Amino acid sequence: NKRGRDGHRQLPFFVQDQSQHSTSTVNRSALLLRETDLIAQAIESVGLRTSLLDQSSADASVLKALRATSIEVAEELASQGYYSLALGLAKTVYDKRNGARPKGRDLFISAVAYIILRHVVPTAIRCSRPTPTNACEGSEWETRIDEKDIMRPTLAQIHSSVENIDPRIQTAPSNCTDGWKSQDKQLTSAHGAACMDLLRTYTTTYANSTNKLAVDVADTLLDLDNCMATLPIWLTDLLCGTSSGCFADVAKETSESDAADPTALVKLYMKHGLYAQACKVVARALDKTGKEGSSAARRLPEEGQIDFVPYSTIDQLWNIIESAAPGMQPDEKCGVMQARADMEVALEEHMKRIRISEDGLVSARALK
Repeated sequence: NKRGRDGHRQLPFFVQDQSQHSTSTVNRSALLLRETDLIAQAIESVGLRTSLLDQSSADASVLKALRATSIEVAEELASQGYYSLALGLAKTVYDKRNGARPKGRDLFISAVAYIILRHVVPTAIRCSRPTPTNACEGSEWETRIDEKDIMRPTLAQIHSSVENIDPRIQTAPSNCTDGWKSQDKQLTSAHGAACMDLLRTYTTTYANSTNKLAVDVADTLLDLDNCMATLPIWLTDLLCGTSSGCFADVAKETSESDAADPTALVKLYMKHGLYAQACKVVARALDKTGKEGSSAARRLPEEGQIDFVPYSTIDQLWNIIESAAPGMQPDEKCGVMQARADMEVALEEHMKRIRISEDGLVSARALK
C-alpha cells in the first residue's frame, strides 16, 4: 500500500519499471515535432527577430512583440517591406488551420491581397508614374517624389521577394536611368519599375479561378490612380484570358491557374466610367471565336462547351454610353462612340457564327 511521490500506489519493481518506461516513451513522443512544425516555428522566430531588429521599429516594445499573434507579426513585417517573410508566416497560419476558410475566405490569399493592395500597388503608382502620361502640364498630378520619402520596401527587398517566387525572373535594374531626369527621380523610377515587376509576379503567381485577386488589383490601380492611366497590358491580358469560349472557358480548357474574367473587367471599367475600354474588352472577347474559324460549329453544349456572352451587361453598357454621350468632351465622345461601333460589329459577327453553330450542331451530334 505504499505510494510513490506522485501519490499513486507503488507496484512491484518489474511492473513499476515497465510502467515508467512506457510513460516516459509517451511523454517523449508527445514532445516530438514534425518537420512542418519545426519549419513553422523557425519562420515565426525569424520573422519576429527580423521585425524587432529592423531600424524602422527602433521604438518597438519587445514585450508587446512577444505577445503579438502571428497575423500581427505578419502585418508588421509587410509594413517593413519583408513580404516573403510575411507570406511565409501567413502560410504557417494557413497550414495550422488545415486550410480552413473562415467566412469562405482563403487566409493565405487574403494575406497576399493585403500585401499587394495595401503596400505594393500604392508604392508602384507613386514611384513608377508620379505624373501620369495623360496628365496636363502643371496639373495636380505634377508631383515630385524623393527616394528618401519612400523607405519601404527597399530595392533589395523587392528583388529578394521576386527571387523567392521565381529566381528566373529578372527585375528592373536599380541603375536604370532617364538621362534628362535628376538623380532622385531616376532612383524613384527604378523603385517604381521594380515594384511593378513585383506586382506582376505576385498577381500572375497567385491569381486563379478560385479568387478575385486580379480583379482587385485592377480595381485598386484604377482607384488609386484616379483612372489617369490605363491598366498594365499584362493585367489586361490576364483578365481577358486566352480561352476560345468568349466570356467563359471551354470545359476542357478550364484550369485553376486561369484568372481570366472578362465580364468582371467590363463591369470594372463601367464602374470607373471607362466606357471605351469596356467596349474594347467586349469586342476582344467576341473576336476570340472568330479567330478560331469554324470551331464554334464543333462544340456540344451538353458537354459543357459553351460560348457564354453576358448580353445583359452589354445592353447596360450600350445604354449607359447612350445616356452619358451628350455630356462628354468631343474627343472623348469620338473615342467612345468609335469603340461602341467596333463592339457592334463584333456582336454582328458573333451572331453570324451562332447561326453557323446551330446548323453545325446537328452534324456534330451525329458524328458523336
